Amino acid sequence: MEHSNPDWQRDLALAERARGGNAVAFAEIVKAHQGLVWHMSWRMLQQRQEAEDCCQEVFLRVHQSLHQFRGESTLGTWIGRVAFSVALRMAQKRKLRIDLPGDQEPDMAFQAIGSGEDVQRDHADAEQLQCLHDAIEQLPSLPRTVLGLHYRDGLAVAEIAQIMDCPEGTVKSHLNRGRARLKAALTPMENTHVAL
Repeated sequence: MEHSNPDWQRDLALAERARGGNAVAFAEIVKAHQGLVWHMSWRMLQQRQEAEDCCQEVFLRVHQSLHQFRGESTLGTWIGRVAFSVALRMAQKRKLRIDLPGDQEPDMAFQAIGSGEDVQRDHADAEQLQCLHDAIEQLPSLPRTVLGLHYRDGLAVAEIAQIMDCPEGTVKSHLNRGRARLKAALTPMENTHVAL
């Protein structure tokens, strides 16, 4: 990462202030990255209480380990890696069946679209999005997490590979497998508006 990158400089300055005990700076870090941490925790654990516990553990670890952040990646990627590690360890320790769908996510990734002017169309769109959401929840945890990081959080394959500490080819494989399973699950739907 180039040292002239303003995001890199902002991340380093923010981390430095938080390391120095600045509670406001750490609160900025939490606010900026809590969405990523929550979504990753939810995708991996699929249980609300487990995901909440994971988020608390992640930010506790981030606070304790902030001295290890050197700016070799973005702060978001570094925190994402902590979150992935904590969520994976929690799932293994608690022997959660992370590859099965859990409760419906409180902050759904896909919401009904439309203005309400065409009730039939809006209803069909909402059904299609619900089918997509259900199909995503049926995916194994890693493809589900990778798809979420890529499409919802907008992370590049290289960033996801850093977070998961794996080769980019593995991330691409999870993406391809996840997309293929979604297409197979959604094939029966006619006139779908969701592009995979």
